[in-house]
Amino acid sequence: MNILYTSCFPEKVFFDVVKSGRLYSHAAQKFNSLFVKGFCLNGCNADVILHSDFAIDSEALQETVDQCKVNYKHLQAQGNVLKRFLKKNLFVNRVVSQFAKKNPDGAVVVDALNTLAYSVTKAAKKHGIKIVTVVTDFPNDLIAENEKLGLKKRLHAKMFYGQFNYTDLFVLLTENMKERIRRKGIRYLVMNGICDSALLQEERQTYKKDKTVLLYSGGISRKFGAENLIQAFKNIKDDNIELHFYGYLTEEDPGLAELMESDSRIKFFGSVPNSVILEKQQQASFLINPRLVNGYEYYTKYSFPSKNIEYMVSGTPMITTKLPCVTQEYSDFVYFFENDSVEGMEETLRYCLALPEADRAEKGKRAKQFVLNTMNNVIQCKKILSELGEI
Repeated sequence: MNILYTSCFPEKVFFDVVKSGRLYSHAAQKFNSLFVKGFCLNGCNADVILHSDFAIDSEALQETVDQCKVNYKHLQAQGNVLKRFLKKNLFVNRVVSQFAKKNPDGAVVVDALNTLAYSVTKAAKKHGIKIVTVVTDFPNDLIAENEKLGLKKRLHAKMFYGQFNYTDLFVLLTENMKERIRRKGIRYLVMNGICDSALLQEERQTYKKDKTVLLYSGGISRKFGAENLIQAFKNIKDDNIELHFYGYLTEEDPGLAELMESDSRIKFFGSVPNSVILEKQQQASFLINPRLVNGYEYYTKYSFPSKNIEYMVSGTPMITTKLPCVTQEYSDFVYFFENDSVEGMEETLRYCLALPEADRAEKGKRAKQFVLNTMNNVIQCKKILSELGEI
């Protein structure tokens, strides 16, 4: 079975896209790239349909994964809104039609949040191709506080839910997500996340640590707990401990930069390539995900942070909040904040920092083994292919 996937960039050009100033999500790129690679490692060739305003050299549009081919079908956005819309629809219909003719037993897999997802699923349904929709979040949950829901976002939300009418199989990050699909009797799989099977063969490196480093990577905002984490860290007066941030400051929280600068032990490194992040995660003492629960219960019920999976697979112990989407089994593999207040975070940080190094290392090792053995991309994509075979 071959796959038409929507959507991600070729790995070799993605950081050039980010450096050009375009705001594409690192997390979405990594998540979707792992799915494409996972299908190839299960013996599937993959076409990836991609629409962007970034020029990509033709040599970068072909990749090989374990003797399987990945062909990127890329349309560069040009012209006014109407021209781009018409070109996009012609492009989607042509690519899906060509794929269906060559692969009548193939399947279309889409990231539900991608702007091409609705058009691709609609075209695939017309050609009788099986459709898998991967739902990581819901569009209304991603809107910043006090942000007005403009026409563009309303249309995106309408198409987001509209594509579900064509879906044969849903891939959900949490069990609770099925409540919002707006279809009865759906066929679905629950996958908290996905990680790279290549890491099964890699040994965790040992680094000499001159300082105790708490590391956070990803979008930096108050709703993700950055302010509470900083305040809790500042209450711990120890010059041998540092708090490192990798990622981008969200537009709605410009004051966080000043808060970081108020303590010399807090370091902000900005956005860096994923390879650098992975190395820094292994060098750190703890990885922190302080995403707030209080006031965000509805959102956190329907979303599982991919950051948690990335952190766990590093082998470095993680400290995180107890989100409604996180099941009890994770308590064996991570440390949970007492609560998401400044006081709760400070209490847990002090507890974890006082733990023997051997206890921390064992926690991180168990977390890595759990994720790699149950959520690697070969296993996750095999589950999807098996389910498709029964439809």
